Amino acid sequence: MLDAAGWRVPAGSRDGVRMKDGQRLSFGILVQSGHVSRMDVMTMLISYWRLVGVEAIGETIEWAVLGERSRRTQFDMMITGWAPGPDPDVFRFFHSSQAERNAAGHVPGFNRGLFRNAEVDRLSEAALATVDVAERRRIYHELDVILTREVPWIWLFQRSAVSAVSNRIGGVVWSPIGAEELDAWFIRP
Repeated sequence: MLDAAGWRVPAGSRDGVRMKDGQRLSFGILVQSGHVSRMDVMTMLISYWRLVGVEAIGETIEWAVLGERSRRTQFDMMITGWAPGPDPDVFRFFHSSQAERNAAGHVPGFNRGLFRNAEVDRLSEAALATVDVAERRRIYHELDVILTREVPWIWLFQRSAVSAVSNRIGGVVWSPIGAEELDAWFIRP
């Protein structure tokens, strides 16, 4: 696909990075320093990109700096995590209104890729406007089809979490996101 798009490794290239019209196929990847699993993912991605002639340059930065650059959309690619909870609402992540900069130059929502799609806007608004579970499921399926086709984000993996509480603890209330109502817990005699 890269060859067909005109990105080729020049004859005699020493590093094997593809070029087109004098421009190297190169981009940066930001990751939070100290976050071992994300740093490992960055290292792996850089090596995979290299195999196909793409130069990916990793940069590890402190969380506060990463957040500021994210809000200002000053990145090519960024590895981060997202824990949406039990409601699949995507408004803050993909609605066009969440790609507008405020007076400080920040993007207020999480649409840091500045993705804009009128159909995604319409569907995410419709999903928020109904409490009918079947209708929301239908709408989110439509959204999923569009987001899979348009690829505003690349989802790499989803971790599963296992929660456990000793049988000696009473008052535990479980929800789709784990144990809740900690103030009601007690130790059984």
